[in-house]
This record gives sequence, structure tokens and C-alpha cells, in this order.
Amino acid sequence: MYGHNVGTLNVYTETNGVLGSARWSQSGYTKESKWYEASISIDPGSEFKLVFISENAVGSQGNIAIDDISLSDGVCSALPPNTPDPSFLVDCDFDDAIHLCHYTNSKNDDGDWYRDSGSMNGVSIGPRSDHTTGNSSGYYLHTPDYGSNKPHLEGVTVVAPASGACITFWYHMYGYNIGTLNVYTETNGVLGSARWSQSGYTTESKWYEVSISIDPGSEFKLVFISENAVGSQGNVAIDDISLSDGVCSALPPNTPDPFFLVDCDFDDAIHLCHYTNSKNDDGDWYRESGSMNGVSIGPRSDHTTGNYKSNI
Repeated sequence: MYGHNVGTLNVYTETNGVLGSARWSQSGYTKESKWYEASISIDPGSEFKLVFISENAVGSQGNIAIDDISLSDGVCSALPPNTPDPSFLVDCDFDDAIHLCHYTNSKNDDGDWYRDSGSMNGVSIGPRSDHTTGNSSGYYLHTPDYGSNKPHLEGVTVVAPASGACITFWYHMYGYNIGTLNVYTETNGVLGSARWSQSGYTTESKWYEVSISIDPGSEFKLVFISENAVGSQGNVAIDDISLSDGVCSALPPNTPDPFFLVDCDFDDAIHLCHYTNSKNDDGDWYRESGSMNGVSIGPRSDHTTGNYKSNI
């Protein structure tokens, strides 16, 4: 079982037409692309029928395969457990053969996260490259910055180590009307409040690091949701999700000062800075440069530079 969205294999011993609970189960892909052994002990003298059921597969890059079914006398010898550690289920740099690792695009929304590499939206907006490699050979995930969709990227359910866990990831948000990225740790199907949130574009066009502490032994599923984006010049992007044991070290807060949120000369790559045209009226403000309405009426130029090359 090695491939993208490979689903689950359940094995049953049916008795009198009743399957009962699965005797063995494997969800998602294994650590390596190889054959793994499984064993099931059967009670002495019992009547049974073996049933193999593959379900919930949604990808086309991979298969579930079985081989060499056999029966021998006596109780099975104990096999080492094939339980993946939580970092295997969480970690992803989006560069491997299984592109999204254990993450999937939700089927309950109208948008998706996409895997891409290299520069997007021009070098002044970015991302210029992924965070892992810093060049065009590496990949990251992004979601287009427009429309009313709220693309959900969902992980799988994970149990944190007894010492607790620290989830880290890197994000890139630089562009016009880029919206909000919310990150949740879903428990028992309930999202609750966002564990982390970023609205609007960051001070620089670069990758920023985030960390989220997870309580010891708690069960959770990571969910990334991008929403309220209305521009087409920029994207929300993420890369290098990882889990480590223990509580997160404190990261410096990424709280922009009020000058960054207010100041605007309309000359930068993000044309309107943090300003937007309201959707609750019938008109718009437009960005322009040079002379308007003739030199006798004006403006003849912008105020910032006083020449025709900058914007008003």
C-alpha cells in the first residue's frame, strides 16, 4: 500500500454471513514501497471465511495489493507492530513521490490546494521558490487568491506523543486582497477555534515559520483553510509541515505595527496596500499615474515623486 490517497484495507473473518469487526486494518500508505507481512490468529475448530475489503481510495497514483495468503497450524507468532509514528503521518515537504503525503483536499468545499514549484505572480510578489530547497526543484502547496471558496486541506488523525508535540509549518502570504489562512487541530470531527490565523499580506515577500503546541497524548487532525480572498495577484502558500516531540519553543510574534497596516503611497507591487474597494457601493477607486484632465486641471503627477512614472 504505497500511493496517493490509497485508502484503507480491512480484513475480516466472516462467520454465518456476519463480518463483525475488522480483524486487521491498514489506512494510508506505508513508510516504504515494499511488501509487508500481516497475521491473524483463528480460534481452534472455528468456521470462518476470509474477506478482504478495500475502501475510501480517492487517488489514481497507487494501489492496494495482496499476495501469498497462507494457513498454518497453531497460533500466530507475534509480528512487530506496523503502527506509524505521528511524525510520519504529519511531516510533508511536498517534494516526494506521494505529492501530498497524508493530506487531502476536502470534498466538502468548492476549492482545492495545488502543488507547484518555482516562481508565481512575478518575483516582486512570489513565492519565488519553495521553502525546502529555495530553488525551482522543490514544491509547495498554494491556493488561488480569488473567489468565495474556502479550500480545506485535511491531514489524518494523529495521537500526540506522551511528551506532547510541536507542529511547525512555513507559510507565504504576499499579494493583493489575499484573505486569511486559518489552521485548526480538529478533534472528533469538531474544528473548534483556529489555533493560528494570518489575515492580509506579510511585511515581506518571504516564508514565515509558525509553531503550534499539542497537548500530550491528545488525538487531533490538522486542517488548513484559506478564505475571504478576492484578489488575483497573490496566493496563500504553505510548505514543510513537521511534528517534533515536546512543547514548541516560543517564536517571535508576527504582529505588524500600525504603520505597516496604514501607510500606502500606491507605488508598490501590492497596489492598494491594505485598502480595498467596498463591495457595498456602486463605485470604485482606481490606481493611475501621470497627468489627468489636462495639466491645467490635474493632478499632473503623484505627490510621492512628483513625476509621471509613479501612482496616485
